[in-house]
Amino acid sequence: MAFLGNDFIISSTILIVVIFSFLYIYRKKIFKAYYQEIDFDLFEKQIKEYLQTNHPKINFNYKIINSSQNELNPKTRCYTIIDNLVEQFINTDIDTNFTPRPISQNQLWDSYTFNAKPIGTKLPDDWAKRKMVVAVRDNNICQRCGIHTKPENIHLFLLKSIKDGGQFYLENLIIICKDCQKVTTKKDLKYLNIKDELNSFVQ
Repeated sequence: MAFLGNDFIISSTILIVVIFSFLYIYRKKIFKAYYQEIDFDLFEKQIKEYLQTNHPKINFNYKIINSSQNELNPKTRCYTIIDNLVEQFINTDIDTNFTPRPISQNQLWDSYTFNAKPIGTKLPDDWAKRKMVVAVRDNNICQRCGIHTKPENIHLFLLKSIKDGGQFYLENLIIICKDCQKVTTKKDLKYLNIKDELNSFVQ
């Protein structure tokens, strides 16, 4: 590039330095103009209210909100926060060390005790009845995350698994929601309702 002359090279270098300096100094304003504006305070308020109302049994840590402040793209920041909160939801262990409320004897049926004892991997013939009774006892509230669950989304969970000596007695059964059933079985974790709900707050 010697044929261009030293003056041209020096001038070009200075110009490039000035341009990059300008971009660096005003990068936040440039990014702000480029990216869609988001009311982040509203987003933060909505996700916290949603989680506290719908998943009160999960102890969410919101430090990701502060640690993501350097992300210049507002939407990317929101989705980063959501991914972190969903990951916390997935990684929270279910509490198996509590005793559910007792069921009165007059709510039990003739085959209750007989069918409570496992036979291989087969569910008892009165599984649907057990589910209904446990759902009423637990007020249709998921005992893992605390969300109020529709009857069609209820799943039964054994506090003590069959392989560990657990049986199908009602005191060993609790209801969990569809999301928590996916978490406890580690299936379809990409398709969680909690993620869809949180994503809906990104405007």
